[in-house]
Formats: sequence, C-alpha cells, structure tokens
Amino acid sequence: MSAAIAYEPDTLVLPELLGKQVDWDQSASARKVLRVGRRGSKTRFAMVAAIAGHGPGEPGSAKFGGILDGGDVLWVAVDYPQLTTVLWREEIVPRFGDLSWATLNSQQHTLEARGLGTLFLRSAEALTGVRGMGKNLKGIIIDEAAHFDLEGALLNEVLPTLLDNKGWLVIMSTTNAGPDGNQDKCIPSFFNLICEGIRAGDPRFAGWEEFYATAFDNPVIDDDAINELIGLYPPDSPQLKQEVFAELLRAGVGLALPNLTITDHIEQYPVGVAQTAKQWGAFDWGFNHPWVFGWYADVGDGCVLKRDTLTGRGDLPEAICAKILASGAPISDPWFVIHAGADIKQRKGRAVGYTGPTIAEVFASHGLKCIIADDARVLGLDNLRRYVSVNDETGRPRFTMADTAGNRSCLAQMQAMQLDPKNMEDVLKVDADSAGRGGDDFYDETRYGLMARPIAPQIRKASIRVVEQDRSAGYDFENRRVAKPESAEEMVGKMIERARPHITANRYQVPRR
Repeated sequence: MSAAIAYEPDTLVLPELLGKQVDWDQSASARKVLRVGRRGSKTRFAMVAAIAGHGPGEPGSAKFGGILDGGDVLWVAVDYPQLTTVLWREEIVPRFGDLSWATLNSQQHTLEARGLGTLFLRSAEALTGVRGMGKNLKGIIIDEAAHFDLEGALLNEVLPTLLDNKGWLVIMSTTNAGPDGNQDKCIPSFFNLICEGIRAGDPRFAGWEEFYATAFDNPVIDDDAINELIGLYPPDSPQLKQEVFAELLRAGVGLALPNLTITDHIEQYPVGVAQTAKQWGAFDWGFNHPWVFGWYADVGDGCVLKRDTLTGRGDLPEAICAKILASGAPISDPWFVIHAGADIKQRKGRAVGYTGPTIAEVFASHGLKCIIADDARVLGLDNLRRYVSVNDETGRPRFTMADTAGNRSCLAQMQAMQLDPKNMEDVLKVDADSAGRGGDDFYDETRYGLMARPIAPQIRKASIRVVEQDRSAGYDFENRRVAKPESAEEMVGKMIERARPHITANRYQVPRR
C-alpha cells in the first residue's frame, strides 16, 4: 500500500505497512481476527484500514473500503480514554489537523472526510446503538475484544448490521483465558473461542481468518526493549503469556489445585467416624446459581473427611433446610455448626419493602445453626493446598472425600479451578452459566468448610529465660537491686560483639535475633 494519498491541494500521508501488516492488509477475508500481543503493531494497521481500506487492491480501490472510499467506519475499544489519547492525539490530529477537506470533532472524536465518509471512535458500550448509524456503515473495528462481552455484541448488534450493509469486521486483541464480561461469566473469553474455532475449522467461522503476531514481529521495535519488558514479568506468568505473546491458554495451565486426584482424595471405603468426633457443615448460598452444602468430620490426626456434598438450584431456603435435614448430618448435635457465606445474614429486598427473615433466620427456625465463615480467599486457597497435599511419610493427604455423587461433582469442579491471571495467589472467580453449569460454588463451600479447621504453619518457638523458683525475673539477686533493663545501645553492642567475621574483609554478619 502506498504511503501517501494526494487530494489537491492537500496531501494525506499514511504510514507504510510493514512486516505482518502487509499480510493482514492483503487478505481477502472480510472477517479478520488479529491475535496480537502488546506492541505488535495492530493499532497502526487498523488506522490505515479504517481510512484507506484493506484487502486486495490499491488505496482507493481496495476490496474493503475505508472512509476515503465513501463509507463510515466505527472503531470501538474497552479502554476508550486510551483510544482517544493514543490514536486521536498521536495519529489522527497530526495527520488530518491541517487538511482542508478533513473535519475533526475533538468532543465527539469523529474524523470526517467531507463528501466521503466518517470515522467514529467510541467506547464498547456504543455497540448497543450501532444499528442506528445508518446504511453508510461499511466497517467495524473492535479493539481489546477479549475484555468485554464480545459474543453478545456480535450476535445482537455487529453481525446483523454488517449483514445488511455487507460490511467488513476487524477484531483485534491480546488473549484472555478468564471471563470477558459476559453475563454468565463463562471462560475463556469469546475472543479466545473464536481463535480456537478458526484453527479447528469450526463451520461457524467459515470465511474468518486469524492472524498472529508479537512485539518481535514489529520491525520498528528493538529486541532488547522487548526483552526488557519481558523481564518485568515473573517466570511462567499467565499475564506474560497472554498480554505479550497472546497465547491461547488451555485447560490445565495455571490450575489452582493441580494435586487433586480421584485416587488420592476419594475414599472408596472411608474410615469410620466416631460418635464423639467433631462434625460441622459448610454452605454457599445460591438461587439462580447452585447452592452447596458440605458435611465434614474430624477423623483424627489432623485429618478431615468430607462425608457428602448436597447441591441444588432454584430452591427456597425452606426447601434447602429440608434437604439438609434429610441428609443424615447430626443436626441435633449442639456442636454441629454450619459455616456459611456472609450473604445468609444480609437483609435483601429492603428497597422494594421486603422485611422478611434472612436465610440464616430461616435456617435457625429449622434447627440449623449458622455462623459466618472465614471468607479469606488467598488464605483459604493456601489452607486448601495444605490439606490436599500428600504427606511424604504417610502417602496420604489430610483431606479426603467419601465416594458419593455429590463429592465427585465437587472434586471435578475443584480440579478445574484456575489461578486468577491478575492475582496469582487467588483462584479465578467464575459464576455458573444461566443453566447452572460450571461456576465455583463447590470450591467456595469447601474453602469455607476447611477454614473452619485451618492448618497453622509451623512456628519456631522463641527461647524462654528460665528463672529459678520463687525468684522474680525483674530483680538482680546477685547485686541485690532491681534489674536494670538493657538499653538499645547495649543490646546492639552485644550483637556486634557476637558477630562473626564475614568472608569479605572489614564486613560482619549481624546474627538474627
């Protein structure tokens, strides 16, 4: 593509396409998906495509026209301020600001080539009104597509509009293995699913073409600068793999509990539970999403057995109580307490005049005693890992489950839980879909249940000064006076005296207290 397009008496200068941008431009596909990492040069390509068009042919006669070919183009992004700052100020204004035939609106962020077409820069929310932009809309660019509800936007707005106008579509983004903002909070992002579907030959994406690039494919960026950026990420970071290398993370990458197995954690013939054993319950509330109840028992030696897991969906609190009472759990035991999420004590519905009992109050009326569970997410995951890890000496974990259908469903969900790419010390928060599939309800309930008996880390005991019987530690019997407390200077002096020389001359190691 030419780097300059002349319109007398003004001349528009566009950047020359380089590297993989040329392949993206010359593709004959009307549906282009750019899976490109940070600084992979996707933004500049999209700008040229929006203005001069793209596809086989020269500027002004390209297969898929831009605003200079008489059509409107909509460019949307999740990070709208970033779009209007980088693209508008650094590219649009310098290139079009002095052209007599171009009109810039800095309030609406529109670029109009008078008598031809208009480029609209909008936030992702603007897609809800795309059908009202008229039949002159010839193309749509969706930036950061893996980070908002792309499926809903495509099905409800974008594809129906482009079908009417025979328009083109460019979708570009880094990847996202987590939820993308869809209402059901399904994972991975729909952008990832599109890329996987194109590569797998999914008929839904027939005619779509995927392109891949990283910053190393950008010829204007030095490799040393890219490696400097990579060095800022921790090794094997999911953020590095997605944001820089735009990898499609598969299931099994970044699992939160990789040691969970049926062999180690499902008891075919669980040990008997003594009548005097401590038992308790855990509960995660849900109505549209599944509710989950777990029944636990202390089987000795610091080990916990999950006797059963109950779940359901669309049940009122009274119906849930009936199912728990029928489970066989020792509800009548005065020590049996259910550790539940904080929402069971929230009075919801006040805004519409509802003043009925809380879920905890309904449970209490049926003899089910509830307390708020320890909901610490990071500590809860760490505690779970301590419980499920297999002891080297005994060859067994400290947490097992009886072989029931509910426990097997619980184990299956926990095995699939992934780390949060934005917080590697926590599990990715995932809600069940509209049919009740997936989610993290089993995981949360189990986390509550085991945090009722947290495993404390080994702490080294501090040395204790031994004092003779009938003698006060605050009296100096040798000098027959009240013991004088050491000053800070005296304490530091003793530490220096006890310091042993380091291998480096003139340096000393101060021992840890």
